[in-house]
Amino acid sequence: MLVDFEGIMVTGDVWLNGEKIGGTDYGYLGFELDISQLLKYNTDNVLAVRASTGDKGGSRWYTGGGLFRDVHLIVKNDIAIARHGVFVTTPQITEQAARVKVQVELEGIRNKEYPLEIQTAILSPEGKQIAVTKTQTPLRNKLKTVEVTLPVMNVDQPQLWSCETPHLYTAVVTLILDGRPADRVAEKFGIRTIEFDKAFGFKLNGKKVFLKGIANHHDLGAVGAAAHETAIARQMDLLKKFGYNHIRTSHNPYSEAFLRLADEKGILIVDELYDKWSNKDYWPGRKPWTELWPGNLTEWIKRDRNHPSVILWSFGNELQMREDLAGYPTGDWGVTTYQMMNVLARRYDPTRKTTVAMFPARAGGVGKSDKDFNTNIVPPELATVTDVASFNYRWYNYADYLKHAPDMNIYQSEATTNELLAPYFGMDRDKMVGLAYWGAIEYWGESNGWPKKAGLFPSLIMHWSRFHRLTWLKVLLKRLPWFTSG
Repeated sequence: MLVDFEGIMVTGDVWLNGEKIGGTDYGYLGFELDISQLLKYNTDNVLAVRASTGDKGGSRWYTGGGLFRDVHLIVKNDIAIARHGVFVTTPQITEQAARVKVQVELEGIRNKEYPLEIQTAILSPEGKQIAVTKTQTPLRNKLKTVEVTLPVMNVDQPQLWSCETPHLYTAVVTLILDGRPADRVAEKFGIRTIEFDKAFGFKLNGKKVFLKGIANHHDLGAVGAAAHETAIARQMDLLKKFGYNHIRTSHNPYSEAFLRLADEKGILIVDELYDKWSNKDYWPGRKPWTELWPGNLTEWIKRDRNHPSVILWSFGNELQMREDLAGYPTGDWGVTTYQMMNVLARRYDPTRKTTVAMFPARAGGVGKSDKDFNTNIVPPELATVTDVASFNYRWYNYADYLKHAPDMNIYQSEATTNELLAPYFGMDRDKMVGLAYWGAIEYWGESNGWPKKAGLFPSLIMHWSRFHRLTWLKVLLKRLPWFTSG
């Protein structure tokens, strides 16, 4: 039996019947613990959890605290599908057919010769079985977790996932041992193509799409930081009414419920792992960042890689303010750190591009207080090597950046709401990826010292009852090119 915590804010420890069994040093991601040996039968069991928001200064915003995401009890065989062990890709898609590739990670078979069969069925969005495959597992494999790639399946006349038609298929993977089911996992996925290129920015299913989005922290405004599905769905529905198609998860992984809802509602996600790459400042983890990032990145990619809404991985945010915020002391403003992370990310998901959101500093860490900030407009070193060049603000510098690095494909990862339409119209919307307005829907934002719990920017989206009272703001919002609601 396993207990699965989707997250403990910000760090946590777990005891069962008085014995410590584990915990998390970075609570934005989940973990599971095997409690089989410590359970007492025919009596009460006590599972105790201690949560901590960490040291002062470990976060720049309101984090919430405690068990802010779901907890699950999982009962399964020793021979089982591993945690996040089903990976579905669609390597070839045409109007007539889509090829679906499923990889399964197994545990409990190391050095064994079990007669184990993997059966996989694909269900249509309507729930009808449309494809099936079977394969035998390898014998006497020496790895703790064994990856098995199944025969490719074909789906005729695929219903593509998009913002307008978020069709979801289901892969049902069943392990058969001695003729009986030993484990079963059902994983939803979408059939769609994504492309990034400097010539067109971003395409979904071969069609140009400009990201029109928001960037907040993970809280839900006055509702707080707990992952309430109804509150998440309400915000997404409101954003869709306004014509938004995108959310950037600033600056940490959001909840599993958030991504499920994004899949269902057709919202494109830039999925972000960290704020800074630091062992000290702005780091809420209990252990050094350099010690935790490989495990965190693996859990994050494997957790989120089947979601069709996720189109881009973002490893971090605003790194080039100081050299010590860019990971390892390699003297290249985080380029080597990014390349290390990128190799690991592609190990678990070769289908998506990667990026890092850059603070408005120039090459060499030249910041706004430096005298040549507005004359020597050269893009940060890291932005020139990432798959997608992400910049927070400074939209009026993008043309100058491209003079120095013409191969960059630019995404405005944060845009100020108090500039209204300028960040949107200031971009080359034919060739760039899109933008995400900072704080564009209710959220608590940077604290800037207790007890302040508010952002510094006006919100573009408000509760409908309040919105209708502020008729002057309604007039301004109607000028947004993607505004559709009355």
